[in-house]
Amino acid sequence: MLAKFLNTFFSTEQFMPHGHCYLWKPGLVLLHILSDSLIAVAYYSIPMMLVYFVRKRRDVPFDWILLMFSAFIVACGTTHLMEILTLWYPSYWLSGLLKAITALISVYTALSLVSLVPQLLSLTSPKQLEAANIALQNEIIERTRVEVALRDSQQMLQLVIDNIPQLIFWKDRKSVFLGCNRNFAQIAGVNRPENIIGKTDFDLTWKKEEADFFREYDCQFMDINTPEYHIVKPLYRVDNKPVWFESHKIPLYDTEGNIVGVLGTFEDITEQKQAEEDIHKALAKEKELIELKSRFIATASHEFRTPLTIILSSAELLNSYKQKLSDDKKDKHLQRIISTVLNMVQLLNDVLFVEKSEAGKIQLNRTLIELVQFCSDLVEEMQLSSNKQKILFTCKGEGSIAYMDEKLLRQIISNLLSNAIKYSPEEENIKFNLILQQGEAIFQIQDEGIGIPVAEQAQLFTPFHRASNVGTISGTGLGLSIVKKAVDLHQGKIVVESEIGVGTKITVTIPLIYSKRN
Repeated sequence: MLAKFLNTFFSTEQFMPHGHCYLWKPGLVLLHILSDSLIAVAYYSIPMMLVYFVRKRRDVPFDWILLMFSAFIVACGTTHLMEILTLWYPSYWLSGLLKAITALISVYTALSLVSLVPQLLSLTSPKQLEAANIALQNEIIERTRVEVALRDSQQMLQLVIDNIPQLIFWKDRKSVFLGCNRNFAQIAGVNRPENIIGKTDFDLTWKKEEADFFREYDCQFMDINTPEYHIVKPLYRVDNKPVWFESHKIPLYDTEGNIVGVLGTFEDITEQKQAEEDIHKALAKEKELIELKSRFIATASHEFRTPLTIILSSAELLNSYKQKLSDDKKDKHLQRIISTVLNMVQLLNDVLFVEKSEAGKIQLNRTLIELVQFCSDLVEEMQLSSNKQKILFTCKGEGSIAYMDEKLLRQIISNLLSNAIKYSPEEENIKFNLILQQGEAIFQIQDEGIGIPVAEQAQLFTPFHRASNVGTISGTGLGLSIVKKAVDLHQGKIVVESEIGVGTKITVTIPLIYSKRN
């Protein structure tokens, strides 16, 4: 609808150019062009001079009427330009609109003059000025009385300001203090509000860098000339603990509207900021728990679907074809069911371990372990699950007796070896080094697998997180999370070095803690 209206409004197809009315006689057309052009130039020149006059003589009363005349004359000049345009382009709707605007401005100007003429006639005469001087002398006497009353009022105002809990101050254009309330005077180290007059931030108890900041900020604020509210910034105490203040700054103007200073208020919101920070941490923790729950549901549904399908398939085959299947095939299907159930139980155990560790319910059950034999036996077990990849185990150092939780240590090493096997190409060797030195056991497991993206390495120990480059390789994303929690329980540390397409090296360091009896 709007497009149709605009198309009609600016259309030139329905009308005949104005030049046809002049029969396109060159002399007549030229006469109208020159006349309208000169009128338009004159009409545009007059407002320019009026505006220039108003800007130079701001003391002229009723200068707005001159601006109204300027607008009216500009509008008239524009209609003459439209007369030239319609000689060739019959935009009569646009021409009519400009005339309507001109009419509105002219009518408004005329009506304004009606109310303005009496005011012009009432301008002060010389006799009236003489009487005004006499009245001014009387006014001076009255002003003296008012100044006394004002002084009393200012004292009352200062009393009110001093009892406001916020810190209040005001400065001049050069950032020199003109006054403050009692609370600000105390924190600034001047004891009484009147003692701050004439001082700068460099004369107060602020640190030099703080005074520099206040001075620079005041200058920027007065240049911007716009009130600023809810400015939250910290001031650091001697112990480097932040004290948070919320400030408001308002420019101060003289009677001519020029900025002459700044009024500021401060309020200590340290407790409020601490409460906000606590709320944000609580919300972040809640969000983390929600995400953990979502990842658990997604992982559990995915990881349980395949084994349940295998169990169902084997059970249906045993049920439907138990008479036709040989004993070997029956044993094969039973072994598939048992193996799948064990994998599901392991997944549940992993989830329960993460849940217990999050709740702080995992306790260390330390026993004496001969690390070399323990690692050798574990490598043999893991080697059975890897036909083409070989685990190369080496040991350096002496004193392989450790006092650790055997179950947790098994989870640490088996998860790391399992990951190395899972994410490495076939026939690539896995290096497993045990280094015993300076009262620590260092377990290094290195593969030549797919590697871990650098951007995702910070999330490696997040439960259910898996790197984006694992593709179709199955997994739950719990292995490294379990490793990290088990290492933390042993008061150890874990370091991951990985590069895409090169491989991953994980180093776990655990103290060799002995019991007092041993």
